[in-house]
Amino acid sequence: MRTKNVGATVSVSWGNDVSISIRLTPKSWARIKAGKPLSIRGKGYHYEGEFFRDYWNFGGGLDGSLTVAYGEDGGTGFDGELKDAQLEEDREPAAVRKRRSRQEKN
Repeated sequence: MRTKNVGATVSVSWGNDVSISIRLTPKSWARIKAGKPLSIRGKGYHYEGEFFRDYWNFGGGLDGSLTVAYGEDGGTGFDGELKDAQLEEDREPAAVRKRRSRQEKN
C-alpha cells in the first residue's frame, strides 16, 4: 500500500474558545509540502451562536506561513507558520478510510 498520497488535517486555535481544523486532500497537501502556496475556504464554524466562514492561506512548505482569517470582514484568527499549527497526516489513503467507515456502519 502506498502512503505517499496522503492528506492531512491542520488545526489552529486562538483566543480562549476558538479551535478549528481543515482536512486537506492529498493533492492540496502535496502542493503545500512542495513549497507552493494554497488558499482554501474551510467549512466554517460556530462561535457564540454565530456562524463564521474560515479562510486558510498557506505560504508553502512546512516552514511557510499560515494565516487563518474568518468572517466576511476578514478578521485574522491565526497568523504564524504551519509548523506552529497542530498537524496530523492521514495514515492511510482516503479509499481505505472510506471502505473501513462503510464496514464499521454495517
